[in-house]
Amino acid sequence: YDSQFCFVLVFDSPQAAIRLTLLSEEEFTPESAIDTWLNYNHELLHFYNRNAERCILVNANDCLSHPKAFVDLCRDRLDLELSFASDAPLKSADPVSELAEFLSGELLSSHPEAHELYLEMETCAIRLNPAPESKLMQSRSAMRNKLVAGAIREFAQFQIKTGAAEKLLSESVTENERLLQQVKHLQKDLEKNLAQQDAQQNKNKELETQLAEKISKLA
Repeated sequence: YDSQFCFVLVFDSPQAAIRLTLLSEEEFTPESAIDTWLNYNHELLHFYNRNAERCILVNANDCLSHPKAFVDLCRDRLDLELSFASDAPLKSADPVSELAEFLSGELLSSHPEAHELYLEMETCAIRLNPAPESKLMQSRSAMRNKLVAGAIREFAQFQIKTGAAEKLLSESVTENERLLQQVKHLQKDLEKNLAQQDAQQNKNKELETQLAEKISKLA
């Protein structure tokens, strides 16, 4: 490109791309919308990183919410002579319905790479109306909370599984101890029976000896 060219790079969220697909009458699947969004914005961010000195990167909704600030930015950063009479927000081109919002969130839950790319672009983008806590920070906070909640759930499941394993091990040890006690009782009973048999055999031998002596005297 000519070194005098300047570029205004505008991006939108992956949720917006999916919502527009869901509300569109054209044959275009949400999955293909995500792929298209990823490919387009990868190239957009790559171009911005190579030409940051003559580009401005902005969020589409940010421009619609603060049109005068966007015009001022283009004038100050790129020497573009634009004008806008009012700073009243423009109507978003992204019609949002609760169902489309819910479905877009569900579909994106299996595409973390789209969310990561969007966060990276938000980091590079110029905020037209910076707030104490930007949408980016809110999004990061929400992601962090989601990760923490997921970790807590996994730890709870691990504890449940560990508790079940410990219970099973404890029951197994108890059962082994019960069987060992039974074996000891059987061993004692066997030893007692053997002792009684030995005593009876000795008594029988004694009687046989006495009987033999009496027969001998009679003869």
